[in-house]
Amino acid sequence: MLEKTARLVAKAPIDDAPLTIRRIDAIPVALPLKTPMKMSAETITAAQNLLVRIEAADGTVGWGEAAAAPTMTGDTQGGLMAAVRDHLAPMLTGKNARDWPALRPHLHRALLGNGGATRRSRWRRSI
Repeated sequence: MLEKTARLVAKAPIDDAPLTIRRIDAIPVALPLKTPMKMSAETITAAQNLLVRIEAADGTVGWGEAAAAPTMTGDTQGGLMAAVRDHLAPMLTGKNARDWPALRPHLHRALLGNGGATRRSRWRRSI
């Protein structure tokens, strides 16, 4: 079945019409683990993830996911929600999702040039 679907997608014509982003939702979810995961300082019983739903003006819907890992990366579910809701959604709403060359600099600025821990100039100064 997967091979059949892959062939159909590969043969589908590429649509160059704009795919305008109408809405972006950040949806927090707690997915229970089958077996709790014990770490030195805590026991994790659920994965605190974020689902991201993007809806286009023509009704097309896409989904993404981000995993919170506060003890490993510092990413909390609340921080992921705030990043999508307060930064990425306002920046991308109304833009053409198919126009990657136009979107890339905006995303780069939001994700790497925001003055946070991943800021390139700060990283370069530390080495």
